[in-house]
Amino acid sequence: MLLLASAFTSALAADRSRTALPKAASKASPPQCIVSTNLGPPWQPPGSFTYIQQITLNITNAGPSIVPVPYSLAVGNPGYTGAAQAFQWIIQSEAGGIISGAVVNYPQVLQAAQKNVVSVGFLVSLLPGHSAAPVGVRVNGVPCFLAGVQNLTIANQPAQAEESNLNPLSTDSGKIIGNDGNELRLHGVNYFGFDDANTMFDGLWGGSDSLAQDWATIVYRIQLLGFNAVRIPFSFKDLQASPKSFSQSCTQVSNSAVVSSVTNPYQGTASGVTAPNPFYQPPQQSGVCNTYLPTDSTFNRLVYVTKSLTNAGIYVLLDNQFNLDNTALEGTDNWVQSWVKLVSAFNDDAVASAKIMCDMLNEPDFGNLRWEASNGLPGVGDLYLTAMDALYAANPGLLFFVEGAGQQGSIAKNWGDGLTTDKQIIADTGISDPNTFFTTLVGKPYISQVVIAPHIYGPSVSNDKSGSSAGAALYARLSTSFGYLNKAGYNGHIFPVVLGETGTDFTQYPGDTRTLLDLASYVSLSNGADDGKHNAITSAFWWAWNANSGQGMGLVGQDWTTIDWTKIAYLQGPIMNLKPWYQGNQPAPQGPQAPADTSAAAASAEEATGAAPPPTIKNGRIFDANGNPLAFNGVVWGGFDNKVTMLDGLFLGNTSLTLDFATSVRRLAALGFNAVRIPFSFTDLQAKGTRNFTRACHSVSEAELRASLTPPTPLVSYAAQVPPLGFPAEEVPGICNGYLPADSTLSRLIFVVDFLTNNGFYVVLSNNLETDKSVLRSPETWVQNWASTFSAITVNSPSSLSNTIIEPFNDPAAIGLQWNAAGGLPGLTDLYIALQDAISTISPTTLFMLQGTGKLRQNMAGTQNFQTDPFTIAAYGLSNPTTFFRTLSGRPYVNRTILAPRIEPPSITRTSANSTGSTLWSMLDTSFGTLSQSGFTYNGVSRVFPIVIGEFGSNLTSAADITMMSDLFFYMLNAGNADTGNHANLMSWFWGTWPPNKPIVGGILLPNPYEINWAKINYLAELGLTPWYTDLDRSRASLPLR
Repeated sequence: MLLLASAFTSALAADRSRTALPKAASKASPPQCIVSTNLGPPWQPPGSFTYIQQITLNITNAGPSIVPVPYSLAVGNPGYTGAAQAFQWIIQSEAGGIISGAVVNYPQVLQAAQKNVVSVGFLVSLLPGHSAAPVGVRVNGVPCFLAGVQNLTIANQPAQAEESNLNPLSTDSGKIIGNDGNELRLHGVNYFGFDDANTMFDGLWGGSDSLAQDWATIVYRIQLLGFNAVRIPFSFKDLQASPKSFSQSCTQVSNSAVVSSVTNPYQGTASGVTAPNPFYQPPQQSGVCNTYLPTDSTFNRLVYVTKSLTNAGIYVLLDNQFNLDNTALEGTDNWVQSWVKLVSAFNDDAVASAKIMCDMLNEPDFGNLRWEASNGLPGVGDLYLTAMDALYAANPGLLFFVEGAGQQGSIAKNWGDGLTTDKQIIADTGISDPNTFFTTLVGKPYISQVVIAPHIYGPSVSNDKSGSSAGAALYARLSTSFGYLNKAGYNGHIFPVVLGETGTDFTQYPGDTRTLLDLASYVSLSNGADDGKHNAITSAFWWAWNANSGQGMGLVGQDWTTIDWTKIAYLQGPIMNLKPWYQGNQPAPQGPQAPADTSAAAASAEEATGAAPPPTIKNGRIFDANGNPLAFNGVVWGGFDNKVTMLDGLFLGNTSLTLDFATSVRRLAALGFNAVRIPFSFTDLQAKGTRNFTRACHSVSEAELRASLTPPTPLVSYAAQVPPLGFPAEEVPGICNGYLPADSTLSRLIFVVDFLTNNGFYVVLSNNLETDKSVLRSPETWVQNWASTFSAITVNSPSSLSNTIIEPFNDPAAIGLQWNAAGGLPGLTDLYIALQDAISTISPTTLFMLQGTGKLRQNMAGTQNFQTDPFTIAAYGLSNPTTFFRTLSGRPYVNRTILAPRIEPPSITRTSANSTGSTLWSMLDTSFGTLSQSGFTYNGVSRVFPIVIGEFGSNLTSAADITMMSDLFFYMLNAGNADTGNHANLMSWFWGTWPPNKPIVGGILLPNPYEINWAKINYLAELGLTPWYTDLDRSRASLPLR
């Protein structure tokens, strides 16, 4: 075996030289790849000597540069005899235990800094006696770090079925979501010993019987007291130490004695309540404690006790105790890989891997670390991000706990506190600035896995003499440091906050007692502590279980047995709402012994959050959440694409009719619009600074608002009122836009989308290629920017998630993009599919609006070209979208795809030729109309697509425009001779624009922005728009213009 392994290693090292790959692969940047492996169950074909087993490799790139396709992949194991089938890559050779080939599909680009995971698989033929896990993996000839192996057992095994009930941990709107899919409140206790050279939890030497000396008994006691989480401080250096033996003679007490030891003699037991049986019962040797603990290594012992706790239903927070372990300062790579090794050790236990969490660096202030690198020390922000990148690849279900740093003496009074991002405070005090960290973090795929975890103690620990450890001063300091993060959040993302450590003895230090009592008020928003700047904080970890906690903070006394009931009573209060067994109503552990009840779980994310489900598409028609036909009657409203840093037009006039965003939205809604298309530029979203739109203005009365929205010949009585918004802004009379975020353009866009969707609007986000050509510089980065932006907008807004529609580009033809790659430019097919793949992994219900592209035919806009007829394509030299439609047909989002051509009048195309009558109608039919009626047929299946006119409009002043727009009206309604039978009614559209800043088209608003262009409203009313004053029963005129 040694000779075979040596031969394999040499062969793998030389593998790249004999792997035939396209030349582009050899020029790619060497990746710093990390690979985790999933193994399916092996099976042996009848009469075969070898086994077949499925292998899935999950690859991430930790390097600073992307690895473009194609890139080489080699996987080796001395037991491999060949590959039977490949998934998502091409196998090119099989020899000497090495499977070699290439990854070639565009969506499998390896993004830098672990921003994505690429999964490839194959069926391997395996010699008996060998594990199928690869011994080595190389990408472009460079060895990858092997992070861990997950064995996937047969699906119908009972144990696996139970374990599959455990959802991965996550967060949502400032709450932790547990394994049962519901809000999780961590009632935790710190318990140390793996950080102080003991090589096991402290205290097993104490007491006189198994209540203190037996680990399994202690776990039972912790659970009976109501704790559902344990934070384990550890040192990587201690994990390398030889383990001490804790097998010892002891007196084993009965379960009833254990229950009695954790029953408060001052409170009694609730009527009818009985204590649950132990959930963790390892094999015991009579009269001897801890014989079940591993003795081969301290590392394995920590893994064992963690698995024991999690399988008993207890969440475990692994905490690298920086105070006692400087591994992070001795080399970031080694520290990160040590973390990955530890986390990967749980990959063979579905319960443990679903219930562990990582507190990556305890109290960074201990080592004088700041958020940014300084004084030769790494920045804690960089340490966090590097660790999370790697750990997320190893286990995407981890929660990451982030402590503060570098703000001592000002906002922070405790190590582990210090998370303010207030730029003025930072500038005034010179404290460390975490803004760069948070700005980067909100763009990471694991943003919803991050928890803020400050430490809060009283003056005896913090040595605070400023008076800010109690009362209003304490509340203000805590909200400024971290409380804001679970209410206002950062760039639209709201974080859960968990107190990672707090404690006192309640006897020696009166100042500490006052701090902890006021802290309880703060986290529960009671006794005057509800400052409006933070939400309730419902999770905490007490420091500590240990009798040797320091300053008498332990929950057990010096005998390691007696419970301190004063502390338990405090924890039963608002600081934690701990529920010991004797109170009754103790939650059942979420583990395989007590699987969570999912029978009443929400059917979808939207149901869980109370938001309406997103629109759907059936047979080429769009339906709303109630199953009714839906037409988008929208406007285009720019501003996030031209450096305005907000929607256009809010700088016109001097009243709220034009200056105030919320009032403008109310006017839009009153006129009957239900959708807004927002062009944006990634450059604008990433730029620093925002334009100030908060200003004094005249807040119009209801009468003034009504007058601005009433046409010259009103159709209702003057008693009618303009409908209010369902979710109005927090407006201040005489001030416009005081509610708008000012920290970043992205924050503004997040607010705008949330405000619009909460008020019933659908929002189409469209990357404007006229002002943002970033897709040409790096298609991979463009896809990632889209994914990050979409995540930021929707992660904390159920309405945004339901009602946001993605339009990848505005007018791709304007910059020369064709359906297929040409002229050194990427193909629209590849770009659309890559983006739809990426967004669908974030939200599998989001709709997509796609514009066409290619050479113009007659006066047809390039965005209209969805022509797939080969004869027409050849006759006019058009770009061919057939490959796109064929690829799309095999994707799950084919039924979430809308075609969205733009239609432009002669005033824009500069010609009136072929813009009227049957010539116009025939051109529209062949360009896209037939796809709404007969559809696209591939492999015998025809798919019909909904059509939305993505943008159209005119000033309606020139005769040529009026003629063309009138004939377009006939076409959209299938009226008169325009009813060709080749297309469906086109009742969804977006008028360009709302403000009057496009002279050729003109807005719904006139250049005097107080006034509405009623000619346009009347035209759109014939196409389905229903203004507030409209009598829905009135008969429609046959034609609005002529």
